[in-house]
Amino acid sequence: MAGAIVSHDLFPLLGVQLKLGRGFLPQDEEPGTHVVVLSHSLWEKRFGEDKAILGRSVRINGTPFMVVGVAPAGFQFPADAPAVELWVTLSEDAAAGQQRGSRMLDAIGRLKLGVSAGQAQAQMDLVAGALAQEYPGNKNFPKTLVLPELDRVAGSSLKPLLILLGAVGMLLMIACANVANLLLARNAERARDFALRTALGASRSAIVRQLLIEGFALGLLGAVGGVLLALGVLSAVLPLAGESIPRVAQTGIDERVLAFSIALAVLTSMFFSLAPAIQATGSGPAGVLKEGAQNIARGNNRFRNVLVVLQIALGLVLLVGAELLIAGFLNLVRRDPGFRPDHLLTFGIGVSEAQSSIPGQIAFRDQLLERLRVIPGVQAAAMGRPLPLQGHQMRIAFDIEMRPAPVPDRPRSDAAIVTPGFFGAMGIPVLKGRDLNERDSANAPPVLVVNQAFARKFFPGEDVIGKRIQPGAGPRPIMREIVGVVGDAKQAALGADFDPIYYFPHNQLPWGIGVIVLRSTVPPHQVESAARVALAEVDPQVPMHQVRTGEQLSAAVVAQMQFLIVLMGSFAVIALLLTVTGLYGVLSYAVERRRREIGVRIALGAGRKQVLGLVFRQAAQLVAAGLILGSAGAAAAGRLMGTMVFGVHPLDPVFLAGACCTLVIASVAAAYMPAARAASVDPMQALRSE
Repeated sequence: MAGAIVSHDLFPLLGVQLKLGRGFLPQDEEPGTHVVVLSHSLWEKRFGEDKAILGRSVRINGTPFMVVGVAPAGFQFPADAPAVELWVTLSEDAAAGQQRGSRMLDAIGRLKLGVSAGQAQAQMDLVAGALAQEYPGNKNFPKTLVLPELDRVAGSSLKPLLILLGAVGMLLMIACANVANLLLARNAERARDFALRTALGASRSAIVRQLLIEGFALGLLGAVGGVLLALGVLSAVLPLAGESIPRVAQTGIDERVLAFSIALAVLTSMFFSLAPAIQATGSGPAGVLKEGAQNIARGNNRFRNVLVVLQIALGLVLLVGAELLIAGFLNLVRRDPGFRPDHLLTFGIGVSEAQSSIPGQIAFRDQLLERLRVIPGVQAAAMGRPLPLQGHQMRIAFDIEMRPAPVPDRPRSDAAIVTPGFFGAMGIPVLKGRDLNERDSANAPPVLVVNQAFARKFFPGEDVIGKRIQPGAGPRPIMREIVGVVGDAKQAALGADFDPIYYFPHNQLPWGIGVIVLRSTVPPHQVESAARVALAEVDPQVPMHQVRTGEQLSAAVVAQMQFLIVLMGSFAVIALLLTVTGLYGVLSYAVERRRREIGVRIALGAGRKQVLGLVFRQAAQLVAAGLILGSAGAAAAGRLMGTMVFGVHPLDPVFLAGACCTLVIASVAAAYMPAARAASVDPMQALRSE
């Protein structure tokens, strides 16, 4: 399980009332004090909701901690770290609070009422400037960044969520337009009935009440059906997001969503039910009865055509967006990550008292890797942190020998700490120079290995082997020699290019225990149980967590894109169906209203082709207007999605052309049935019906 190190005042700051016990006290941060607050879920799972847990001792990483509190159900901190199930104080990482410039802690605060994030940023800049003056040796750490917690939690998920919100809004508008079209057509047909009832003495308010009740019933039934469908869809869709979107697992249909959905469905149905009746009763029954409701039909035809054009335009935007995401996803899963994910097993491990010192840490690492290497089926075992595809977790500035730069202008690069054999285990080739080995000990000359992207960016046209750089800052930075160049491996999953990175040997920078990587000659899951046994033999107090194969490691980074594709693709399909339905409804209604005209045309010699052309011309006008309007919207949407589509130009005309063709084909299918019905009109029956 995961834990978090927090200051003593966290719970009061967040306004959290603990389920049991208390939060932390200032004296709990003193060195040697070991206290813990448990999450509600951990208290349930491991301790059976035992209320006598307070004051008891539990072992965490081999160290006894006294339980002082239990958090309330649903509490999660950090908000984007669902695996955190316990909290301890800063006494567990005293160096974080004592080493100026270590930047190992994040600060969170609550602003006073009326104070904006910008004002807080200005104040923090003043504080940072004063600290820079007081501690001139730390001028490389004067900058601060104040962010609303919601923005920080959303992070890279904010843009995908906004895209989804926009897609939902467009789909909602298409659905409302469709409902409007269908109800306007239905109620326009009833205009003569409304006029007749008015002529017989029915009040306008009685007709309005009837339509209000009808619209309310229709909207309520639709909303209930939609909510029931959404409940089933949520359980199928949310697991696709994995952990790519913070707190997505807590998404559900609460009272706010329910109220909004029902209110929108009911109000839409009621509004568009009332419009024709108000128009019919407001113009007087005589005119309506004399013209057979033709005046009402003419009055709302333009509005209905506008609604269809809007549906087509929004449908085109959603289709183009779905195409872009699918193309980007295919490029993402097909691209070479720079390492071999097949037959690869990775897992993290906890720490224990034996690892509290650097010699103990190295001894534990060596014993574990030695035992793992002798497991049948294991070809290589190593350790590294961070692994490829895990993002920019460690970025360190450096100086190049003979090219020193001022601190603010120093180049920066990703960095990783690895053991000998890491590149072989990951399947990253050594292209030049040598690999790191056991001779790169703490007493040996400081060395580094870099990737090709690093060599290209910082030493263009030069032989990087033998060059020296000085990573980090502080009073005694070490100049290190580059002894090897390895192949590029993706650090940022969605990046278009390989990022530069340099690798420290763990013996020379023993900064914690990283992730264990095993390459096997058999399927990875077959060596997992043996790896657990090997870990228990070295230290039974150390847990194993986040066990993943290379394929799972690769799949995890595309989960967010997969989630977007499923939703956007579903929205696009639904939008296409609604658009086709709306177009079909408008054309069917137009054919019915022009039935006498069509009968006259046929009686005067118009052939089947002319009648079909009459309907298809109307459809073509609507579709053309929608495609023109939608093309502008699709271009704007493509620009917004630029960073979300990997290896695809967001304004590529191929995608727009494909979406237009799809809509045209669907529109032809929607127009054919009304057109065929018009072509088969019997002129004698059409004339008699009038």
